[in-house]
Amino acid sequence: MISVEIPAKLTKDERYRLISARLAALAAAERDPLANLCNFMAYLYWTVGGVNWVGLYLLRGGELVLGPFAGKPACSRLAPGKGVCGAAVRAGQHLGEPAGVGRRHRPEVEHPPGGRRVDRRVPVPV
Repeated sequence: MISVEIPAKLTKDERYRLISARLAALAAAERDPLANLCNFMAYLYWTVGGVNWVGLYLLRGGELVLGPFAGKPACSRLAPGKGVCGAAVRAGQHLGEPAGVGRRHRPEVEHPPGGRRVDRRVPVPV
């Protein structure tokens, strides 16, 4: 199993290079895409630091469906255009929010009812 321990002395760039190399090693050891996505999310959750949720939404049948994640329960489905993740899908580009802005401060983004407040999201359509 790959260690989730990251030496504290590493710079941010060194840290992310190490994380990337370890994710590549995980992928090389497993051929099933779903198993890899699950392990990637768990690994990122434990190594990135300062996050309370890491996960994926998969575009299926015209909507975003919750995929592998680590953290608290999340919305199961998001329509494209709803929330920052749905807005990123509709725009086809990264729409991350800077720390401290929070999703409720983005009036151009329509948020799903009952969604939880987060300080930062980094949705990246893949």
